[in-house]
Amino acid sequence: MAYHPKLNQGADLGLVAMLLTVSQVSSAFLAGSRTHGNARTAVRMSVSGTVPEGTCSTVVFLRHGQSQWNEANLFTGWADVELTTLGKNEAATGATAIWKEGIVFDVGYTSRLMRAKQTLDIVLQITGQEELPIHRCWRLNERMYGALTGLNKKETVVKYGEDQVNLWRRSYDTPPPEIELDSPHAPHGQNKVRRCARV
Repeated sequence: MAYHPKLNQGADLGLVAMLLTVSQVSSAFLAGSRTHGNARTAVRMSVSGTVPEGTCSTVVFLRHGQSQWNEANLFTGWADVELTTLGKNEAATGATAIWKEGIVFDVGYTSRLMRAKQTLDIVLQITGQEELPIHRCWRLNERMYGALTGLNKKETVVKYGEDQVNLWRRSYDTPPPEIELDSPHAPHGQNKVRRCARV
């Protein structure tokens, strides 16, 4: 029996978070931003399609910094690896830019992956927003790479061809090969994704 990677094949974004000025956001990444006027009310009203003219919210998307497997050029997906020193520095650079803009967040949304958590923690520390409410959800994880998880990307291209690998990596409805349940990278045994639905 195998675990089907189509479970989370909609994106290969590696995003930490989406930043908005809202208190209600559907599944996203990290939320927050400067608010001005009645922007918060406008976002709530946008659900019904009635947004007062002249109101807006800021949305900030963050990608995690370089991970250990990024550095090694391995397919990562749901493998829960940490940031490298470069990755931490990249997160700090992004955080500094956010701090310089004076952006204040209302709420954070992120995946349950360690590299995302580390990046978000660095951003919140540097911007002085450690108390920000954070919502973590496995549905924000990167694409599940199935049996490709842990393989070297260049070697995989040599073995299967660039077209096939690009199809596995970027296609919405062609998932990567299924991962065996006894693989050390199979997510079914991880507590943080134990309740994930199968497709």
